[in-house]
Amino acid sequence: MIMPDRNAGAQRARSILKSIQEIGYQGVVVGLDNQLPSGSDVLSTKAVYHGTDCYCVRYPATVGEWLNRMWTIQPFVQVMEAYGIENFKAVLAIDYEVAALCRLRHFCRKHDIALIADSMEWYEKSDLPFPRNLVKDLDTSLRMKWLYPKFKNMICISQYLYNHFHGLVANVAKVPVSIDRTEEKWSKLPDYRPQPICTIAYAGNPGDHCIKERVDWLIRAACELSAQGTACRLRLMGFDQEWFEGQNPSLMQLAGYRETVCYLGKLTHRECLSEQAQADFFAIIREDRLVTRAGFPTKLSEGIGCGTPVLATPFSNIAEYLQPGGEACRVGFLSSGFEYQDVVWLVQQAVRCSEEQRMNLHQQCKEFHELDYNRFNDELEDFLNGLYE
Repeated sequence: MIMPDRNAGAQRARSILKSIQEIGYQGVVVGLDNQLPSGSDVLSTKAVYHGTDCYCVRYPATVGEWLNRMWTIQPFVQVMEAYGIENFKAVLAIDYEVAALCRLRHFCRKHDIALIADSMEWYEKSDLPFPRNLVKDLDTSLRMKWLYPKFKNMICISQYLYNHFHGLVANVAKVPVSIDRTEEKWSKLPDYRPQPICTIAYAGNPGDHCIKERVDWLIRAACELSAQGTACRLRLMGFDQEWFEGQNPSLMQLAGYRETVCYLGKLTHRECLSEQAQADFFAIIREDRLVTRAGFPTKLSEGIGCGTPVLATPFSNIAEYLQPGGEACRVGFLSSGFEYQDVVWLVQQAVRCSEEQRMNLHQQCKEFHELDYNRFNDELEDFLNGLYE
């Protein structure tokens, strides 16, 4: 049983579930749905996706609903009872709230079911309003420093998390976010043709004042090069232009800003993939911080899955997959550091590529399989064979 919501966790859950099924097990998914009416019975939400039974609970919208989610495990117990608790070998929980996770741990021990923690993130100090920030920070601290070390089975998304928990947890596997190239969404992407002016796509939410991703640096670098006579275009999606410019007003004074930057606003997931597939490159510009070291970008595997080369700073352990054995990156460009000048270097590499070079990079992305889900089947099989109850 895997418990994601419909964001990066959903992509990760789908990939891990596909591997689990190929290894020989059947999975059941319980996720979150922000469109679900209040009071909905979890068993009435059953739907089948890709041959897998999936259920939903309502995404919390009020303080009361959040408190309930942080405590109750009843919806998951209901689903397990519907299939027969004795038929479950394991429960896999993706960064679940600590109080409910404690109760789930007790439930699994009582019924001789292995509990697996899937750790995707390690949040820094929350900037939510008081007192929600205290609740968030306490939940993160207790889960990462107190509860997870008590677990016997754990999947880590990054090398940083694997290094941290290896030795604390008996059975640990490292599995990044991966993709299934047989899914329909990849085959329906538009064909790539080099843009007349080098175009770089960005999809996501950079956070307040670009705390999550330095889109402001990307814009400055593109405008700087355009002002020097090297034209470049940015296509930004996933956030509102007015909100972003209100937080970064100095960007609007840059020479060539209006000609260089195009805001597409919030698009559907399929629309974002389509835009990335048609771009010459896509960018992931993150600084070296706890949250970026501990996480692993879903957009990396998805962007390369679109056949589009990446421009990225070397956060987390993405170099392990993009530069195996220290060789040159075959699917884009990876900077050596995290400063503004490193971002300038990335954009320079992109705009210096000829149309033929860009076509070759796109072809190499299509032939790149380091982040395909089945690359990690053997590691997951060894992990599942070594489960502790």
